[in-house]
Amino acid sequence: MFYNFFVSGTGAAGLANSIVAVLKRKFNIVGDVSRLLDSLTTKLKIIYRSFDGKFSWADLGGAILDIGNLILTFVPGAKFTKVIEALWEVSTLL
Repeated sequence: MFYNFFVSGTGAAGLANSIVAVLKRKFNIVGDVSRLLDSLTTKLKIIYRSFDGKFSWADLGGAILDIGNLILTFVPGAKFTKVIEALWEVSTLL
């Protein structure tokens, strides 16, 4: 799980930054995204620690669901199709 966590060498912050870049592009977010980046970095660390090295597809599904909930927190008026598109693109990073 979290292929970029290990391969990129940037850890949770690097993965979170990549996800935020996708979200900025999909939802035309302008301005400061540091709060989103901090929340996502924390969320990724929590998700990563929660599975204790015993990865399952349910863990990945839960991570994607958590990211979807985070998207709706920061972009509550987002269209459902845009959220799905963003999650699909983000899932390739995971």
